[in-house]
Order: sequence, then structure tokens, then C-alpha cells
Amino acid sequence: MSIIDYADGIARDTNVLGENVYYDNGQGCGTIWFKNVKAARKFIAKHGRIGGQDSGLCKKCQCHYSSGTRGWKIYKQWACHQWIASLKRKLFLARS
Repeated sequence: MSIIDYADGIARDTNVLGENVYYDNGQGCGTIWFKNVKAARKFIAKHGRIGGQDSGLCKKCQCHYSSGTRGWKIYKQWACHQWIASLKRKLFLARS
């Protein structure tokens, strides 16, 4: 199991099941995962190299607050995931 790097900054993490391809923003909060390198390249061509942090939702995400703080108590985890899914869905629909 390893991370396979491609020439254009796209990588595949063979430790991850399912969507296991991402691009050079690294793994962590806001990572956008893809099924394959081709899908990642199409996304980059359409949207550029963006990540979840570009959604502007970080201040409304539990992941950015320490446990027990007010922000942690009032917000849900992974606030940007729905935004990311929407971008990917629009790209898929545009290809149909």
C-alpha cells in the first residue's frame, strides 16, 4: 500500500477504498477525492485546483474548532462536503 504520484500533481492513495485519487492540496479537511486520474484531470480543467477551504465554509465547520468550544458545539462536521459533491455532480451532468 502506498501513494502513487503522477506527473501533474495528482496522486492515488492505495490505502483508501473507493475514491482514492486526489490532487496536490494533500489529504485532510477539504480534500476532493476522485474515482480515477481522468476524473481528477477533468475537474481541474473545469474548476482549477480548488479545495474545500475555497468554499468559505471553514468557519461554519466543527472540524475547525477545538472539542467543547462554542463553534464545536453548534456546527456539524465536514461543512464543505456538500459543496464539493455539488461541484462534482455539475461536472458529471455537464458531460452527459
